[in-house]
Amino acid sequence: MTLARRQVDSGIDVSILSAGTPDDAAKAIELVCEQESLRCIPWRMKTGFNFKAAVEIADWATANGYTVLHSHGYKFNILMGLLRKKHRRIALVTTIHGYTASRIFSKLFIYKLLDCALSFRPDRVVVVNDGLRKTLWSKNNVRFIPNGIDADDPVFSSTPVDIPDSQFIVVVGRLSREKAVERAISAFTSISCKYPNLRLLIIGEGPERKELERLAQNSGESDRIIFTGYKDNAVTYIERAEALIISSESEGLPLTLLEAMRVRTPVVSTPVGGISRVLGGGEYGYLSSDTTEKSLAEALMQLFNNPGLASEKADRARNRFLEEYTSEKMNERYLELYQEVLSP
Repeated sequence: MTLARRQVDSGIDVSILSAGTPDDAAKAIELVCEQESLRCIPWRMKTGFNFKAAVEIADWATANGYTVLHSHGYKFNILMGLLRKKHRRIALVTTIHGYTASRIFSKLFIYKLLDCALSFRPDRVVVVNDGLRKTLWSKNNVRFIPNGIDADDPVFSSTPVDIPDSQFIVVVGRLSREKAVERAISAFTSISCKYPNLRLLIIGEGPERKELERLAQNSGESDRIIFTGYKDNAVTYIERAEALIISSESEGLPLTLLEAMRVRTPVVSTPVGGISRVLGGGEYGYLSSDTTEKSLAEALMQLFNNPGLASEKADRARNRFLEEYTSEKMNERYLELYQEVLSP
């Protein structure tokens, strides 16, 4: 939606096609598009390898004068990748935002294989993390364009009622296996005795919540580990935190990282996905040497042992964000890519 808003501002005629099943009610993105006056077309169809639906989408786009189909996410990428160019008769750009860690031969693993195998079908494949190139079967049509968010700082109208009175660090994201939030809990627990006024906020929902709450209860620091559930204003917590913790096993390029850089909140992260590149190997934040709890705790200690350096890194991160990771910059790069695809 951020990209769509910038494209509309650039004079591009944009529609967001929101796919769903026939039984789906109005989806969240459709409601938000309505609020923000972005054109959104609910598209209901059967799930699975629906070749007929892929053809219908391409025919609809062509009949309505669109020149580029731009898909996001493995399900839509696979759906449109089923079509050969002669069948779709329209330029196709797909963006791969990353893959979650999953068991071999699981459903998500099969989706990943299909997405990688069909990567030669689109005119261009965009990766938000340059390291994703090596997973794709196709190489020549791949371009790197990082995610971007609006440069303007959010306006904070009030302090959330459940924000701690003392210092806190924050984890923001889906509570799922690949996010490895248990590492953040263990890292916090290992340093908590040195910082008795420090709290850990965990913002998000997901299938791992009960297990994470059990881990927090058994840690001996359950009164200092706060589960807030999902928050649509999570950035207000990031802005007030001592640090954003990213403990993930795998990532593409998380928007929470860019949100923290925008508001000068230091980032402590595992070195996965595109994070190490964005943080300049540690110049603009703190990277653990590996993905273990011990390494993450050591990175946290580096931050708290030298608050002056942490502030300097946060200032540098803000400048790097403005230079490379704004929505304006992302839009410029995509417009150049569209021109490349449409050039004879």
